[in-house]
Amino acid sequence: MYCNVCISTLRDRRWGLDESYTGATLAHHQTYSSLKSSAAFCAICNTLWEKVSRLPTGLGAMVEDWIAKGDNEPPPKVLPDFALTVRKGKWYYATTLSLVKNEDAAAARVSHARFCIEVRFLVPPTAAHLEELSTWGDYRCKFDLVNFDDSPTNLSQFDDNTFAASPRSIATSWIKECVSSHPLCLQAGAVGTRWLPTRLIDVVHQGEIDSVRLVTTASEPALLGSFARYATLSHCWGTSSFLTLTKSRFSALSRGIPLGNLPRTFQEAIIVCRHLEVPYIWIDSLCIVQDDMEDWLSESMKMKSVYANGFINIAASASKDSSQGLFRQRDPSRSTAQHPLDIDFQGIRDVDVKETRKDKERPVSTKGGKRLHRCILVSRDEWLSNVEQSTLAMRGWVLQEQLLSPRILIFGTRQIYWQCFQRLSSEEGTPMIRGRWDMDIKKAFGRELKGHDSGGQQEETKRLVALWAKIVQVYCRTQLTKPTDCLVALSGLAKAFLQKLPQDEYLAGMWQSNLLQDLVWQCSVSKVDYSAAVDSSSTSPSLGQIEYCAPTFCWASVPLPSAIKFIDTEEGLPRAFYFTVLDLELKHKTLDTTGLVSSGHLDIQAKLLRVRLYSNATPAVSKLGPGPVPVKIDFGPDDTDPTDRSDECLLVSFDRAFELPSEACRIRRFTRSSGLDIRYARLARCAYSKSGTEW
Repeated sequence: MYCNVCISTLRDRRWGLDESYTGATLAHHQTYSSLKSSAAFCAICNTLWEKVSRLPTGLGAMVEDWIAKGDNEPPPKVLPDFALTVRKGKWYYATTLSLVKNEDAAAARVSHARFCIEVRFLVPPTAAHLEELSTWGDYRCKFDLVNFDDSPTNLSQFDDNTFAASPRSIATSWIKECVSSHPLCLQAGAVGTRWLPTRLIDVVHQGEIDSVRLVTTASEPALLGSFARYATLSHCWGTSSFLTLTKSRFSALSRGIPLGNLPRTFQEAIIVCRHLEVPYIWIDSLCIVQDDMEDWLSESMKMKSVYANGFINIAASASKDSSQGLFRQRDPSRSTAQHPLDIDFQGIRDVDVKETRKDKERPVSTKGGKRLHRCILVSRDEWLSNVEQSTLAMRGWVLQEQLLSPRILIFGTRQIYWQCFQRLSSEEGTPMIRGRWDMDIKKAFGRELKGHDSGGQQEETKRLVALWAKIVQVYCRTQLTKPTDCLVALSGLAKAFLQKLPQDEYLAGMWQSNLLQDLVWQCSVSKVDYSAAVDSSSTSPSLGQIEYCAPTFCWASVPLPSAIKFIDTEEGLPRAFYFTVLDLELKHKTLDTTGLVSSGHLDIQAKLLRVRLYSNATPAVSKLGPGPVPVKIDFGPDDTDPTDRSDECLLVSFDRAFELPSEACRIRRFTRSSGLDIRYARLARCAYSKSGTEW
């Protein structure tokens, strides 16, 4: 269902503000209150308003203030530099709608859409909100327009619940297709597995409907020597209290667990298992003894096997804690797939659409009398906002759960989704657009780690370490309740990579075969954040103000979330490295070399350069050697103001785009903001401190 503003804007091209042969920018909602009202039932406005509702505190308050005052009057006068706020006559428009050519080639491939609409929500910054200009309200959402005659024939009719009859049937069909025809997915948990977790929850015990029970798989007669299917659950623990497995509760939970004693998410996951005929489920809080550190360490090291051998992963993407459940009530009228729109493309050359036979039977635009084209709207934000940016996806442990699981049934706010190594689908049947599909990490993970080797060992290693770097970058944007879990929450993935790289060595998030590149990393942690966390002169777990995670030359030493980049791939330039690793030693807390690290040290050899730093708006410039060769030196956010002083740094990397001693060479400096901090120590000329935050 759509509001009259959206319908008339697209059908009649009313209130054109900037129309040309390349596209049309049209006035949309005149006021913020109008948009808010329409969001209650209009699929387009609701998608935009969901973004607006996440406005930064100051801007959000400003918008609500305008609404409260009755925004039939224009908002406060905008600063003159911000001409993007559209004005027609004396009115400012709260939102605009642009009808343009689809410039995103990847999205066009997935949706087969040659054109799209972009709806923009404009919050004009005022002089009173100068401090918020970096996040001023240019909020937008995009919809690709798929010709209705070319749209998928399997568009489903929405029920009013995300696990009613229709979505249950669709979930079953996804599983049948995956099990019968997906080679990459068939390698794990297709018909069952002989490997089983230490404990599982039996969801069909003796036909009981109102209870389940904890089973120890090694002593369960029905499981001995047999193939068994089990599901896994990915969920946010949140702050609410709920039943967990402890040493004192072990016997009682083994006898039986009334469903009413479990949080809603667990109850509904059990309902899903029963419908899909999966007799067991693994839930972390019920299958790991929570007050036994020895059991936790032992079980946490099995995560690779737990998720890789599971038949299906159930993901509670819409829930912030276990009390919110999987299933959601919904309004079927908000599905864009169920409600095509008639659109007038006249005069827009780049999105010229051939008139089809069915188009001739459709209404005529009130502007110019041209036939309208019926289209389905496919949201660009559907997967991003409901899955990739969900609270669940921000939980650090979940990344390996999602990558290792062969198939995932995702419960979102308004529909269910499917993801396996070979398919990405939504319940409503429209194409799922998530940017560059060919670079999707799960698909690449399945191809590289589940597929057959190709290109030789050297090429395979190169592809795998490049994929690992992408995984680390995604992982470092997540959050962990316990910072010390940083390496443990990634250990399952590390084990999966080690199976494909048996000759390589895993080094606290890095790889021996790629060590020079892995040491040259960058992150966005600020000076305040990092200084509060780690003493710059400390390599000992006993020093510093946070619990020890890894040596500070490792990216894993940086508190999450942070934005990690590896310089070798950051700028797309070939790079030469001018340092040598003499020795690297790590000590682990257990026998598992992918897990907790207790200490470590690194010895490297490189040229020591003396530079003079100048306070300047541009990167500091120094001289390399006796000649007048200007060198740009990169500094990170935690460097002190380089005010006319001398310093010493190690030459570690040059862009190969510049050959020594050519002009304008770029030098990477080992500093606390540069991966490795190798600074001259006043106490002993041969001693250097090593720390790592940003390169």
